[in-house]
Amino acid sequence: MDTMIKILLVEDDLSLSKSVYDFLKSFAEVKQVFDGEEGLYEAEMGIYDLILLDLML
Repeated sequence: MDTMIKILLVEDDLSLSKSVYDFLKSFAEVKQVFDGEEGLYEAEMGIYDLILLDLML
């Protein structure tokens, strides 16, 4: 069984977030959020293999 990795993408710049999302979606299941509060909620509630986080939200 081929399971895609799960990535949480936390980025407040919509243009950059879309570009990264478009790149990642071909080989990963990507959850995209746009602020730190939502990112923290998703990180706590979900199970992700990788979290890509903009440190300067």
